[in-house]
Amino acid sequence: MQKIKENLPRAIPTGLPLLDNILLGRPLGGQDVGAKRARGGLTRGKVAEIYGPPGVGKTAFGLQTAAITLRDGNKVIWVDCGTPLVRKRLEDFLSASKPPDEVVDPGSEQAGSSIDQMLQKQFFHYTTPTLPHLLALFLHPAQSFPPRDTSLIVIDSVSTLFDLAFHRPFDYAVSSKKSDQEKWAASRRFAIMGDLISKIGRMAALHDIAVLLTCQTTTRLRSGIGLGALLLPAMSGVEWGNGIATQLVLFRDWPPNDAVNLGEEKERWERLRYAGVIKVNGVLTAEEGRIDRAVPFSVEKVRERTSFDISTLTM
Repeated sequence: MQKIKENLPRAIPTGLPLLDNILLGRPLGGQDVGAKRARGGLTRGKVAEIYGPPGVGKTAFGLQTAAITLRDGNKVIWVDCGTPLVRKRLEDFLSASKPPDEVVDPGSEQAGSSIDQMLQKQFFHYTTPTLPHLLALFLHPAQSFPPRDTSLIVIDSVSTLFDLAFHRPFDYAVSSKKSDQEKWAASRRFAIMGDLISKIGRMAALHDIAVLLTCQTTTRLRSGIGLGALLLPAMSGVEWGNGIATQLVLFRDWPPNDAVNLGEEKERWERLRYAGVIKVNGVLTAEEGRIDRAVPFSVEKVRERTSFDISTLTM
């Protein structure tokens, strides 16, 4: 812990330079003095959460972060809680993350560090089909977990397991309409969430690992004239929120009215997504229901490969 304290904060890049600067505390228009040596992104030793509706790019965000971490020579743990990881998709991200001017001689040592070897030595994939599997992995970890020199843990769609274990056909906020069984289920859900985030946070701090959680969303209707639905993370609660140091929301927006006549640019606008910053280093950046800063990005095919990349757009 003393060694970690003495060093500059280390971070895992997300592949979005503007977002990395925000997470590091740099201004969007430049760099802070003395911050040139530090690389922005997800801070190691802390837990980050991204949430958003289906198809907005949460898994792609995790895959891009994992690919950059692997390319840097570090180890990555990927935990499936929902849809199984498609290995080919990760390989595509790894191919796209290689510098375009990198020339590899088939007989060189670099050629030996192929994608297959990289995934075999540096990538650890776990599948947790039920909530007890996930709890066993983090609440009662084996001595070999996490592997030494692990830099990033991605837990994809963690909210899916909680929704399967604790069905929510009711509103937790309406306590007067809940039966005793429903009250018990609600309290039990929050208790398990608190234990899990506490253990994950402790593991991140103890092993200097950046942890990235992805989860789905819920909507809450706001009372008042002109107020619509509010997009909220499916995982909530005081203890859970206290355990999240960085929180992002991924979402899509309607293109401008004049985009209808833009031709090919219209398709680009339709592919556009945003990463909204909710919390940085445990501090909320805006009040509930508002996003202070958002970074545009899209998932594109690059370098004439059948692969994808997260990249900021020129606005």
